[in-house]
Amino acid sequence: MLIQTRTGNELGQVLHYFDKGGNEVTEAEYRDMLSFSRGDSIPEAVPGSDWSDWSEPYADPTGSPILSPSPREFLKIRATLLAENPDTSAALRAIHIDFAKPLVQSIVGEVFPAQVDSLGVERRFSLYIRPQFAAGDIGFDELLLRASADMQLQFSGLYGGQADNFAAGSQLEGVVRLPSRQDSLQLKFSGLGPSDGIELLRLDFTTALFSTGTILRAALRHSTSGGEGWQRVDPGDALASVASNTTTLLGTAQSKALLIDVEVHPPVFTPNGDGINDSAALVFKVVRLSDDSPVELSIYDLSGRRIRHLVERRSLSTGQYSMSWDGRDDTGAKVAPGIYCGRLRIDAELAGAGVTDREVLRTIAVTY
Repeated sequence: MLIQTRTGNELGQVLHYFDKGGNEVTEAEYRDMLSFSRGDSIPEAVPGSDWSDWSEPYADPTGSPILSPSPREFLKIRATLLAENPDTSAALRAIHIDFAKPLVQSIVGEVFPAQVDSLGVERRFSLYIRPQFAAGDIGFDELLLRASADMQLQFSGLYGGQADNFAAGSQLEGVVRLPSRQDSLQLKFSGLGPSDGIELLRLDFTTALFSTGTILRAALRHSTSGGEGWQRVDPGDALASVASNTTTLLGTAQSKALLIDVEVHPPVFTPNGDGINDSAALVFKVVRLSDDSPVELSIYDLSGRRIRHLVERRSLSTGQYSMSWDGRDDTGAKVAPGIYCGRLRIDAELAGAGVTDREVLRTIAVTY
């Protein structure tokens, strides 16, 4: 059973026309009928232009937070019932939905810059967040920002102030970074509500974009409100002087390379077990991919014979890598001193994509 949702604030209306026999007809056919042949015209409410797409299916049948944008006035639920056995069918008896009062009436955010011209390069970004308070709103004291799994987020600062004079805004005091994954920033600070005079927040952070685009997902919550309590930040116009109106980062790099910034550390190593330079690492970055293509490191001697083969596979191929060779062949024996060639390769199906540098060669020296 697949349960999905979508939400919105606007409802449209479609009229369905029927003849006296209960058969649906077009509006034109209905108008041409004699009055005694006409049946009912029944209005149907339909989603308006502001509705979200269908969410991903909910994985936990015991309950999970709504994935669709909220708060919204309307919620639509779709259930898809599946069965592998034609003699067995699924049954939907009930769906229970718990509603919580929103922290604030709405939250919009936008990131700047929203485009980068080079991938794999760390740079500073600012996420502007504008909550719309109403009297009695509980407010919030935590902020969560998540990026794609290949990105590492470093916190630079959290600022608050008035929207029309944000240059005079100040850094919020008592901000604490809570433990989270490397692709996330979770911050706790003194609670902000309708009476605190903060109209706009700016979160500064540094990271590197490895793919051609990623969606930043931000949310706010009050730590004592109970339950999950996260209210998502919707993309929109948070500050007039910032023109992005989006929380999506785009990479516009002209280079088609998949492997970049490939280096060997150290270029000469001594695998003699003394704890000093016992291995060599190929440090590099994978960019542009959006799948789980494996990265392969093959070591060759000068005769062209492959002596070692290493593979690293991640759920998302892009990101920073460090693949080490300990100076041993595939049988576990130490190799002879000399010059070796390390070949990095991305095993990806990219026919017609015009990519380059899916394979890079580097020399590695072994000495004792």
